Amino acid sequence: MTRQWALGVILLLIAMSNGHLAFSAGDVAAGEKTFKKCKACHVVDSAKHRVGPSLQNVMGRPPGTAEGYKYSKAMKAYGESGVVWDAATLDPYLEKPRTALKGTKMAFPGLKKPEDRANVIAYLMQFSEQAAASEPAAEMAMAQGEIVNNAGEKIGTVELRQGPKGVVVNIKAAGLSPGYHGLHFHRVGDCSDQAAFKSAEGHVDPQSKPHGFLNADGPHEGDLPNLIVAADGTVEVELYSAMVSLTDGEANLLDEDGSALIIHANPDDHVTQPIGGAGARIGCGAIQ
Repeated sequence: MTRQWALGVILLLIAMSNGHLAFSAGDVAAGEKTFKKCKACHVVDSAKHRVGPSLQNVMGRPPGTAEGYKYSKAMKAYGESGVVWDAATLDPYLEKPRTALKGTKMAFPGLKKPEDRANVIAYLMQFSEQAAASEPAAEMAMAQGEIVNNAGEKIGTVELRQGPKGVVVNIKAAGLSPGYHGLHFHRVGDCSDQAAFKSAEGHVDPQSKPHGFLNADGPHEGDLPNLIVAADGTVEVELYSAMVSLTDGEANLLDEDGSALIIHANPDDHVTQPIGGAGARIGCGAIQ
């Protein structure tokens, strides 16, 4: 996989165990109805601007770049950072625009319900040529797995979806101790060694780089943020890694021996070698 040196690693926590739901495929018809709240300021079927910019071809477009519209400095800077509008970036912006992007001109308070945001995003995709062109390939690149504990009991699921520049990872689990747990991609999709999950081998790290987001010489492809488990032992989170793929390259999670998502007993400090002091492997999900 071509490494994103200019961007480094982009990890976006869309939802965690605080009540947010992970992004999922939306309903176009429902999205059209919800979009009526936006029609006073935006159009989708032409390049004409209103109070807000036209949203025609917004999916796959860098923020602040619709020709002829006068954007805020904050929106222009956001686009110049290398971001493009897609499901992962648009979801938090639609939820709370002024919180997601300080300095935006958008006065709309946001769509609080995750299903409303997902539906609107699906609706916008119908008017975006780039998103429509890439949609069939994205639908093909998906993977999933069941997460088991050291007793071999199913405690959760992991679902992955390929994006244009990385992979969206959706994790749901229960029966874990509250607090922070190290989380990594391992290079073999084998959870048969239930006592320690050593059958999953080491991290996905084709370039043999050091571990850790806070390490000056890291991170490597297997690195992920800590999993934050709620007081009741449950967690539901969606995150994004630009360093792995489901289709090709050195960090292809679906290569001939697959890969595994490993949950550790302790937090990852993102510095210490080789795993950030995360301790024992207490959960394993073979990715297929």
